[in-house]
Amino acid sequence: MAETGVLHFYPGARRIVWVVRGAAALNAEAWGGQEVPDGSNFGLMRPHRTTPGRFVIHSYGPYRTNSWPMARIPWGTPLKVEGTGALKHVVFQTGTTHQTWKRVESLIPQATYLGLQGYYRMLYGDSGRYDPDRDGIPDRWVFNEFGPKAVRYFKDLNNDGVLDGNEHLMGDMIHTVPSNEAETLLKDPIKYTVSHGCVHIAPRDRDRLLSAGAFKKGTTFIVHGYNERVPLVPRVQLPEAPAPTETQTGRLEKEKTFFDVLIVDDDDEPLAGQRYRLELADGTVEEGRLGADGRLARRNIDPGTAELTLLADEAPPVAAEEAPAPEPAEPEAAPSSEPEAAPGVPEVPLDAPVALDTVDLQLIDVDGKPVAGQKVSIQLADGSVREAVTDDDGAVTIADVPGGDYVLSIVDSDTA
Repeated sequence: MAETGVLHFYPGARRIVWVVRGAAALNAEAWGGQEVPDGSNFGLMRPHRTTPGRFVIHSYGPYRTNSWPMARIPWGTPLKVEGTGALKHVVFQTGTTHQTWKRVESLIPQATYLGLQGYYRMLYGDSGRYDPDRDGIPDRWVFNEFGPKAVRYFKDLNNDGVLDGNEHLMGDMIHTVPSNEAETLLKDPIKYTVSHGCVHIAPRDRDRLLSAGAFKKGTTFIVHGYNERVPLVPRVQLPEAPAPTETQTGRLEKEKTFFDVLIVDDDDEPLAGQRYRLELADGTVEEGRLGADGRLARRNIDPGTAELTLLADEAPPVAAEEAPAPEPAEPEAAPSSEPEAAPGVPEVPLDAPVALDTVDLQLIDVDGKPVAGQKVSIQLADGSVREAVTDDDGAVTIADVPGGDYVLSIVDSDTA
């Protein structure tokens, strides 16, 4: 059963996140719009950045519009070829009761027989998908720029959850594109494209979000600013999997889950090459370094709590200095009670102070807002544990701690 949640889109990070009960249940790639310089050739409509704000999902269904030529016919409309030789043309079904047929060219002048044949082969090659007679013309319309179905939403000015008054549906919407639909069917890698302001998602992620209830009418949808990052906390609570269900063969199958996090520095730049230690819910432990994008993702893992620790880089080994040439023998000195320094290692006074560091961190929620008054626990490199409470900015500063690795934990608070 789908749960009520909030759908978030981070156009700068190109992520769409379905949040249920404060946890990211689904996190997928999605591309928004972008501005174009003045004087650019942008064809039918000038692109713009996806409009930020808080919206309400209105509907999920087929979409057609005269503003985009190939969207004048709904996705899936039956097609057939009439005529012979140079007189061939494609017709589409215009009704379900009388099933009358009309030339595609009468609605879309550029959609000639050869034009549609070329477009289909560009998308599907010689795979024969939707083309049982393999004449290069599909048996249904698969060219609508908004995909099979689109998600429409509106700005709820009076906060009643209903489209009324002076409210109107946004021109921006969530949808797939024909090329990604073809890539999914052919099992090719998805090649995302920027939009004119809409949110482009892959067909597989559309289906996952739909199944999870993210497109349900009345759902809150938040489009964040382009400079906002997807929030990250060191401990990742994975979504609980539903109870195993019995298949027709009587075998029980255990559900799996995933996580996907982006790790950035104080300037919101990816921490490329950062060492980490990851412990999954099943006890699996791995260490490694982040890639150039600072992202860490794992798929098909057991649900539960995963613990992510950022590790300090190990100091390089100190190279031993080349031994000097022997000097003339000196009278042997009296034995000393002080230990002799290792060759190549500078001597350090026994009473030298231990170098101390300061731990600074900020805790934010899934909306990018500071989490104030949250109790946290930090295990330091020497094994000791410090506890603190975040301030109004969600920040914690702990001074005079030994350098090295540390593990941050969120401390649950019981309420009556």
